[in-house]
Order: sequence, then C-alpha cells, then structure tokens
Amino acid sequence: MNTSRLVGLGVAIAVVLLGAGGASAQMEPAGEPDDPWYGTEYDTEATEAEPAAEPGAEPEPGSEPGSEPGSEPGSEPGSEPGSEPGSEPGSESEPESESESDAEERYWRTLTFTPGAQVFAEYDLDIYDEAGSTEYFHEFDVPRVWLWTAFALGDVRARLLMEGARATGAGSLVGVGGDSVVVRFREAWLGYRAWDLFELRAGIVPTMTAPALGTAWGMRPIAQTGVRRFEVLQPADLGVNLTFDIPERFGRLGVGFYNGEGYRGRELNRGKNTELFGEIHPLAFVPELAPLAIIGAYQLGSSGTGLARSDRLTGALAWIHSQIGAGVAATYVLGFEERGSQEGALIEAWARGNPWEGLMLAARVNHFIRRLDQDSDTLTELTFSVGYRLFGVIGAHVAVDGRFGGDEALATMPGYERWRLRVIAEGSFEHAFTGVL
Repeated sequence: MNTSRLVGLGVAIAVVLLGAGGASAQMEPAGEPDDPWYGTEYDTEATEAEPAAEPGAEPEPGSEPGSEPGSEPGSEPGSEPGSEPGSEPGSESEPESESESDAEERYWRTLTFTPGAQVFAEYDLDIYDEAGSTEYFHEFDVPRVWLWTAFALGDVRARLLMEGARATGAGSLVGVGGDSVVVRFREAWLGYRAWDLFELRAGIVPTMTAPALGTAWGMRPIAQTGVRRFEVLQPADLGVNLTFDIPERFGRLGVGFYNGEGYRGRELNRGKNTELFGEIHPLAFVPELAPLAIIGAYQLGSSGTGLARSDRLTGALAWIHSQIGAGVAATYVLGFEERGSQEGALIEAWARGNPWEGLMLAARVNHFIRRLDQDSDTLTELTFSVGYRLFGVIGAHVAVDGRFGGDEALATMPGYERWRLRVIAEGSFEHAFTGVL
C-alpha cells in the first residue's frame, strides 16, 4: 500500500470529519428530472463472471508487468526458471523493482474519459374534467436533456453533468427569452477513490438515497420515483459525501453533508443536511439471490430562511436486475415545504419486466399522504407502460397515467386529477476512451 494512497485517504477522512462538525439540521426546494443510476445492478450473470478491472485498477497478484509467463508457482520475483533455491539475490531483482515502479507510474498516468448524452422526448395528451365537461390538452415536451463527461486518472475521479431546464422552472418568476430551455450544471464534483472501497466526492455531488431508489426502479424514461415526483428528496446538492463499497458485492454504506437546498438552490440558512445511507444485498453470496436489496436512509436537515425542520426516514425492499425488477419503499416526512411541524408519508411500489429481448413492461404507484392528521390530504398517481428498447440505446414507450387526490389536497391543487396518455422516445449514449498521458 503506497504512501500517496494513505495521504489521499487521510485527506478524505479529514474533510468528512470537518463537514460533520458543521452539520445541523436539513433540506430542499422544487424539482425536475431524476438521476443517473449510481447503484450496482446485481445481475446473476455479473456475480458469476469475473468482475472487470476499473481503468487504472491495481494489477492482479501474479500478473505484474514484467513477470515471466510460465514461471514456477511461488518463485521469487525476478528469479529465472530453474534457478537454484537460495541463490543470492543479484542484479536480476533490480529490473523487477523498476517494472513495479513503471506500473505505478502508468497507473497514475492512465486517463479514462467517458462522454455521454441522454434525451427523452414526449407527446402528452391530457383528458380532464372542467366545470362538468370533459376537456383535453396536448403538447410536445422534452423532460430530459443531459450531457455529461467523466474523468478518471489513477484514483482521482471527476464528473460534469449538464441538463436542459425551463428558464422559469423551480419557482422562477422571470425566465430567459420567455421560457427557453437553458443549460445548467446538475453535477460538478471531484473525487478520490482509495483501495477500490472508499470514495470521497466534493462539489455539486449526487446524493445517495434518491439515486439508489431510481436505480431500483430502473425505468426513468417512464416516470420519476415518488421521492422525486413530490420533491421529498433531492438527487444532488452542494456538499461532500463519502461511500464505502462492502467487499464481495454486499452493498454500499455512505454519509454525506450538504447545504440542504438542492443543486438548484442557494443556501438559505446556517444548518447543513446530514445523510446516512445503506444499501445491503444480504444474499450476495448466492448468485441467483444477489439482486435482493434492502435500502435504508435517514436525512437530518432544515430548509428555508426559517431553518424549518426537514427530516426524512426511508426504507425499501427491492429486487434489482436487468430482466426483472420490483420493490416497495416508504418515506416518513417530517417537515415539508418549509412547514417544520407537518408530518407526512410517501409509499411507492413498482414492477418492471423484460419478458423477451427488447420488450419492456412497467407499472408503478405513488401514494403521498401530505399530512398525517388529514385523511383526505392525499395524492395518488398510477403509471402503466409498454415499450421496446433497441440495442439498449434507443427506445419507444406508450404510457398511461392516472392522477387522483383527496378533497383536502384538491382544494389547494385544482385541476390535479386527470388521465394522461404519453408516447415517449428515449435515446442514450456513453462510451469510455482510455489512454496514457
């Protein structure tokens, strides 16, 4: 284990401890498209196959550059096949020492550059009741436009993610060029990965809980998760987080400290959000059962100029696999929309399947109880879809949504109830390029 990595991890732990000292209480504003999938998809095939080495990863024992093919097992580095046991180390060991040094240098000079893009385009037809008569409205929309690039140089990581958004979105009163689609940063962070286990990120970083639920759902072109749809959790924020990948693919643990107003908002109070996160795959040692996941997270935070309480407790049980996925999640909401004493609960369930190559079926339900002390202050959304993906790059889907609300909720959100038919096109591209500087 070399000195540079010890120094790097020491700096990472120091930054996190300093962030913890300033942490108080919590969270968020309004919202939009969901997040890239940061969780690991536990495919059976992946657990049985030898995991691919990351760019710049440490060489496997016995495969160091310079080792002779066909060398005797247990032979000393640099020894000639057939050399006498106990022979004095001579000049033969010096080239091996140089070779290890060269490998380390190459590791820190290997740059992986990964650009990508993703676009969702829709045609929406809304059917709703207005003053006793059935009305309709239809439009074309582009819910997501993403461009990103990621870099890896040795153990150093970085990512820039830009998204298109309406200029008057997220509570804006004045837009650019009317209500043009403008570009803004969704992520901009620098990170350090140590021993292929720990990773520290700082900047505009993805949070952990919302992306993990998005990964479990796995059908973002069709719908957002409930925590994103109702702005219960933010997908990214300004701050720092540290994650630990449990060996043998048993999951991930993490802790994060953020401003608490989301990646689109300026900090409004001295409180900072703390996020504790865990995703555990308890049966990872059985390849067929490795996709089973238990997700738990707690967020302690505040939002707005009044330091309004905004805490979240989330639990989920999910099956995360490319061919089939299903799950249920519940989030206890303490404080919402800068009302610190308001208590609510969000329950969401989903299922998706790929019965044969290309065909995609999906369904989900979100039920948000905005106030636990008001039985009729509820919002419910149902989504069903069928679609086809070609080569995993482009796809088309047809989705039907239904939105329903309790009397108390509809009094504050007139026009919420409706049926919607959507025709969705999706396209995505990502490719890694590696070279030695």
